[in-house]
Amino acid sequence: MGGEFLQKRTVSRAWPSVEIHAIQYNSDNYSAWEIEPLKDFEEKTWRETAKHLVGWATLAPSAHNKQPWIVQLDENERHLLIQPDPGEIGAASDKEGRQTHVGIGCFVANLSLAMGSYDIPVTYKLIESRNQKKDIASVVFDLRDIQKGHLKNPQVLEYLRMRRAYRGPFVEGFDLPEPLLRQMEEISENEGVTLRIIRDQGRKNLLGKAQALADMAVLKIPAFRNELASHLVVNDSTQTKVMPGNTFGLNDQEAREVHDALSSSAQMPGHFAAGFPRSDQEGVIKSSAVLVILADEKKPQYFVRSGVALEKLWLYAQANGLGVRIMAGMIESPLHNLGLKKILGEKSKQPTVLACVGLPEKDTWPKSPREQIIF
Repeated sequence: MGGEFLQKRTVSRAWPSVEIHAIQYNSDNYSAWEIEPLKDFEEKTWRETAKHLVGWATLAPSAHNKQPWIVQLDENERHLLIQPDPGEIGAASDKEGRQTHVGIGCFVANLSLAMGSYDIPVTYKLIESRNQKKDIASVVFDLRDIQKGHLKNPQVLEYLRMRRAYRGPFVEGFDLPEPLLRQMEEISENEGVTLRIIRDQGRKNLLGKAQALADMAVLKIPAFRNELASHLVVNDSTQTKVMPGNTFGLNDQEAREVHDALSSSAQMPGHFAAGFPRSDQEGVIKSSAVLVILADEKKPQYFVRSGVALEKLWLYAQANGLGVRIMAGMIESPLHNLGLKKILGEKSKQPTVLACVGLPEKDTWPKSPREQIIF
């Protein structure tokens, strides 16, 4: 649990430099990345120690940067409870709660890795229940021994801090080493999910076209566009839980035009309506590999497990100098999800995450604003 898999680097490349975006607008929203490792917790209370560990967990990725978790500390039982935030489950974009629970899984992965970095035993359990007529999964961590922690592996903490979403193009034709691919499969297997790795160009071409069609389909749904507009915002926004346009490489004018187009009931301008699908299609086709995480069932606990695996795969890929692009359209759209299963030749397991991995062509690694958790 301490991030041993991150030590098995197979590609000898320097860690990518990071260009900081949007700090001039709302620097307070980016203060979460200012967290620093501590030598130990001898001078910290239990609550202060728990908050420090959660600080690393909050750097986890989530769909549309919703940060869809509610965290509660129980000082009497020395437990930490992570639950879905009902207000962040998109009615149009996340009908099954998949995105929400995958985000919670990424949070769980970060918290586990942070605890392991301080040589703290990691014990947690998944609990399924119903809330507001929806199945949900919560996670309970045992934090009784956290004050005994001492810094053992600061490099893993640095990986957590440096993880970024890559939204640029990949270097076409770059082959991933076999040991790296085997390690990715092992990471997924350890979390109770299956990883399918697609490298042949024929299927990547099919997946790229399918992803573009899925993008175009969801962009025609007014409710989905409204939800996306509430999160893809102008660059000078002071909101948290959003994606400023410059995290997609948009300048101030472009960001405002995209936000306004998504918010409008009118048809999106052609260059925007075509631009997103085209970019995603190219991302799939030029990637070194398409990663598809498969679970036994479409249930919240499996979505959480998929999220844990995703974050660990993401960190491992970036530790090896690779970029990761998440593709949600094919997973979220029922029709295109069936198409994905057909391309994979999969009859029983359920696709829960699709991501592209490759060598970044551009050095663009944007941050997204973070909301500070208040216990």
